[in-house]
Amino acid sequence: MKQVINVALWSVAYFVAFLAAECIGFIHPFCYLFFGLFAAVLCAWPYAKLCQNHPVSGMALVCVATVIIIYTVMGEVSGFKLLFVWGGLALGLVAEIIAALAGERGSQMNIALSYLPLSLIPFASTAFMWQSPTHMYAETIEEMGTEYADAMQPLFLSWLNVAMILVTLAVAYGCAMLCTRGKK
Repeated sequence: MKQVINVALWSVAYFVAFLAAECIGFIHPFCYLFFGLFAAVLCAWPYAKLCQNHPVSGMALVCVATVIIIYTVMGEVSGFKLLFVWGGLALGLVAEIIAALAGERGSQMNIALSYLPLSLIPFASTAFMWQSPTHMYAETIEEMGTEYADAMQPLFLSWLNVAMILVTLAVAYGCAMLCTRGKK
C-alpha cells in the first residue's frame, strides 16, 4: 500500500509540474512556445524520483495516464487537445520501450533516455498549430480571445517547432541526468 501511495504522489507531482509549465502561456502568447521546454525542466525531477523509487516497467505510462486523466476530468481534452491524448500515449509507450532497452531500470542513463519521449508530450498538442494554423487560430479565439490569438499567429512557423523540439530534448536529457546524479 505504501508503494501505491508513493507512486500516486510522484505521479501527481509530475502532473502539477506539467500544469505549471503549461500555465506559462497565460503570461503572454509567446511564452506558450516555451511550454515544452518548461515542462522538460519541471517534470524531470518527479519522473526521475518515481523511476528511482520504483524501478519497474510502467512508470512513464503512469505519468502520462495521470496527466491525461486529470486533464479529462478538468474538461481540457477536446478539439486539438485530443492530439495530446493520442500523442501522449504514443510517446509514453516509446518511453517504456526505451526504458526496457536502455539498461538497468532506475539507473541514471535509463531514466534520462526514457525521459526524452516524455519531454516531447507538450508538442503533441502544440504541433497542431503548425499542422493546421487556421483551425488552431479559431480554437484559440474561442478559448483565449482574439487579442491572444492574434499575438500567437507569428508563432505558427515550422522551423520554430523543430528548433524548440531539439532544444527541449537537450534540456530534458540534461535535467534528467542532473536529477539522477550519483545514481549509476
